[in-house]
Amino acid sequence: MKIGIVLSQTPGYSETFFNSKISGLQKNGMEVRLYCQSKNDDFSLCPVIVSPKVSRNPLLQTWYFIKEFLLLIPHLPVVFRYIKLERKEGSGLVQIFKKTYLNAHLLRAKLDWLHFGFATMALGSETVAKAIGAKMAVSFRGFDIAVYPIKNPDCYITLWRYLDKVHTISNDLLVLAKKHGLPETVPVKKITPAIDVNLFQSTPTDFKKIEHIVFMTTGRLHWKKGFLETLEALAMLKSEGLDFTYKIIGEGNEYERIAFAAYQLGLKDHIQFLGKLPHAEVK
Repeated sequence: MKIGIVLSQTPGYSETFFNSKISGLQKNGMEVRLYCQSKNDDFSLCPVIVSPKVSRNPLLQTWYFIKEFLLLIPHLPVVFRYIKLERKEGSGLVQIFKKTYLNAHLLRAKLDWLHFGFATMALGSETVAKAIGAKMAVSFRGFDIAVYPIKNPDCYITLWRYLDKVHTISNDLLVLAKKHGLPETVPVKKITPAIDVNLFQSTPTDFKKIEHIVFMTTGRLHWKKGFLETLEALAMLKSEGLDFTYKIIGEGNEYERIAFAAYQLGLKDHIQFLGKLPHAEVK
């Protein structure tokens, strides 16, 4: 079976779950290809097909257009199916032209499944899987369902019509997706985030005897992860006399906000920001 996974870029430091997914699929005999807008030089798990380039230079962009449409000539039946599907969805000619160019790398693909790693990655590409004769799946993650649709109501209306299967990381996100219009008829598989339990084995501990408790969080430093709420809860524990250290592993653009909150709450001497660490050091 041939599976194409669509991401904005090859998996980064905080996206080890994608590397695990690709490795697991390959170990089970699947042929995996990654379709991205950019590729990191150190990624080598599977073939990577980079999406068509976009340039502000008119001459350069014209060359990119010509190159991509020449590459699509052997796939004209697929292109015609795609145009037909897009016209059915009400896309205008200019919009179809742009979408055909941006999806050219996917329209040339020969796949059994086209999997969008984030639901937002499927926007603008909803009809591609049907055009190439593949089934389509998407993964629901926090930003996709809990944030983006609030700013962009009904953004997934077209996507719901072409979905063959959904992967959600929690019941909570699935409930929200259904509020945003996901039909009950679409099959869903819940696969929660996980760790390698063989790597992270530890000896049993009697926490009742510990005088100084160490809490630890690993995750991207983002408001959706609940760091500020955690600090507020820890401030309450400190006021009750609990002695503790809170270690935060990870990077993100809200480091300063979280660090300042720790200072405001009087937790400066209880919090350690450890930055990015490999699995072995996390353990």
